[in-house]
Amino acid sequence: GLDTSHSEAFIRLLNADDPEPQYAGFKVTAAYPYGSKTIESSVKRIPEYTEGAKKNGVKITTSIAELLKTVDCVLLETNDGTLHLEQAVEVIKSGKPLFLDKPVAATLRMPSPSIALPKSGMSRSSPRPPCAIRPGTRS
Repeated sequence: GLDTSHSEAFIRLLNADDPEPQYAGFKVTAAYPYGSKTIESSVKRIPEYTEGAKKNGVKITTSIAELLKTVDCVLLETNDGTLHLEQAVEVIKSGKPLFLDKPVAATLRMPSPSIALPKSGMSRSSPRPPCAIRPGTRS
């Protein structure tokens, strides 16, 4: 999703003209600008972050299915935790690696992809993926 500043931060970090050495070779190439329909501040950010992504050479797709055809892995950045399980299932079914940003769910009672998916037999996962990109991290 392009409804959070995290999307913008990852694009700036990974698509920099001269990225930090630990990020060399990684690039955000496509994004799906879907996000919350109920969190007003998120809804308002989508047009701005979509334009920013385009300016950084990111292809804007119309669906997660279209996105999956053009990427090697997915950073699930949607700001609305109510959408994470549905979106994560689609990505995991594709076999692509997935980084699931916070929040993992909208409420404590809502199933988190990191808990619900392993129970379904779809995936082994951990709340903190070992491939998570964090500023200052060394390989």
